[in-house]
Formats: sequence, C-alpha cells, structure tokens
Amino acid sequence: MSKAVCIVWMNEAAVYERALARAGLADRFEFYGVRNDEPIPGQLAARGEILVGWRPAPGLLSAMPRLRWIQSTTAGMENWLADPHLRPGILLSCARGSHRIQMPENILGALFILTKPLIACALDQRESNLNDRAQELDQGRRELETEAERRVVRGL
Repeated sequence: MSKAVCIVWMNEAAVYERALARAGLADRFEFYGVRNDEPIPGQLAARGEILVGWRPAPGLLSAMPRLRWIQSTTAGMENWLADPHLRPGILLSCARGSHRIQMPENILGALFILTKPLIACALDQRESNLNDRAQELDQGRRELETEAERRVVRGL
C-alpha cells in the first residue's frame, strides 16, 4: 500500500506527527512539516496529497497536482475558495477555531476519510437519494401530464 503524502504547513507540525504516532497511523503517511513562513519545496508540493495549513500562497494549488484534501487550521475558507486553481476534486475542511495543540483529534478524524471508505459510502448515499428524488419528480411530471390530458379531453 502506498502512503499518502501529508504536508503540514505550519510551525507546530510536530504536534500532528506525534498525534499520528500515538494513534498508530504514522506508518500510513509520508509526513512532512514545513514552517508556514517558508515555501513548500516544489518537489514536495508536486507529490503532496494532503495539506494542512492556514491559507494558500499564490500559485500553491497549481503546484500541487496530486492534492486531494485541504484541512484549514482556521474556520475561514474564503482564501481557499477564491483561489482560481482550486480543483473540484479537492476536499476542503476547516477546524472551526480548534487549532494548535487541540487540533490533532480533528485532523485524525479527517484523516480517517482517506483510510476508510467513508467518502464512497457518502457518494453512494447521495446518488441513491438523487435517484429517489428523480423518480419522485418524474412521477409528479407524469401525473401533471395525465391531468393536462384529462382537461383537454374534457374541453377545459
């Protein structure tokens, strides 16, 4: 099994690395901590699949073609959402104010999304709900068409 490349782009990256180790998940990730006052090296950015950080630097998302998930360390997501290089397949999540030492529990919960089939289950459920809703709408359309035909026949 290949390991997901996780980049924690903040000064307290070691906290996350220790939390992964305590949870027994460290062997599932290639973990890289980069201080947030330093740029993420180009070769590392090109391999990065998970990014934990505060806000994007100009050009960062275009330099990360394999990126699948961004975990913001703050509640504000407007900078990520406004980045023109944000691709539709990138999952965005935020910490809603729980950061620094308290955040590893939130990060671990989000990392389970990558190691468990939770996304596939959610997508299956969404598709099922959409199909059910489409069938309901189609039935309603057929009922309206039938009523319209009745009115024509009755001359209304």
